[in-house]
Amino acid sequence: MLYEVIEAKRKEQNITRSKLCKNVCSPSTLYRFEKGELNVSLDIFTKWCEKLKIENINLISTKMYLNELNQFDIAKEAIYYNDFESLEYLINSSPTKKNSYFFTTKLHPWMCAVYYFNIGEIDKSKTILKNICPHTKINSFFDFNVLNSLALVYILNKEWYKAKEILNKCINNSYFKEISDINIEMKVKYNLAYCHFYLDNIYDCIDILENLVYLNKKNTHIFMMGKIYYFLYLCYKKLNNDKIFREYLKLAYFAFYIEDPQSIYISKNIIPTLKEEGITIHI
Repeated sequence: MLYEVIEAKRKEQNITRSKLCKNVCSPSTLYRFEKGELNVSLDIFTKWCEKLKIENINLISTKMYLNELNQFDIAKEAIYYNDFESLEYLINSSPTKKNSYFFTTKLHPWMCAVYYFNIGEIDKSKTILKNICPHTKINSFFDFNVLNSLALVYILNKEWYKAKEILNKCINNSYFKEISDINIEMKVKYNLAYCHFYLDNIYDCIDILENLVYLNKKNTHIFMMGKIYYFLYLCYKKLNNDKIFREYLKLAYFAFYIEDPQSIYISKNIIPTLKEEGITIHI
């Protein structure tokens, strides 16, 4: 939990509550936070992190309460694993305290849009996403999540150029170069590769995917690695490079198997493809 991180770092550096809270808040606020009794605004939490030199906690540069930040983390995990029952539950459960402006205008609508997208209500999802980021303007790190979701709407509708334009806008934005959330960086680049694939820019697609392999090896998202390897299989299959595409298909299988041997993705996608290519896997 976040309050445990703050308390541990403070004690490790032998910093008193009074010193940490100077020009930030009252020491009693920190005391109650460390005991798990109080949520604080993201502004206060960020200032604590700066004083403690904590750099590896992914924060959003806006005013949001920590229970809402935790909801964002849970939502991302649910989306990563396609667990939309958990996402629906999260949408319908409200924070215990008054919602922040950010939660009301961005985070909650975005979760709803992602949910609608995955139950097939595409137009409703698109409308919500465009309302969150009018004119696809990027004002914070969070907006990359919104625009990536909007790009997926265009991809589903086979509007490749619109999706490509949005994704390139994300990648070329100065915020994106400073992003600390490897998940959204990989999603944006993966979806851009998808656009290149369907626009027959196969070598551009491969360049992006190979960059993602490098990024992912440093961060070990095994399920995502499986998706990247499978995508590379499709690319080299399209180029009729038999030796390479067979290797990537095997790597995709092993990645998905390590993540979850009972994965539906394996049974529905990988195993039928292995049989089609005449490849036998021995575990």
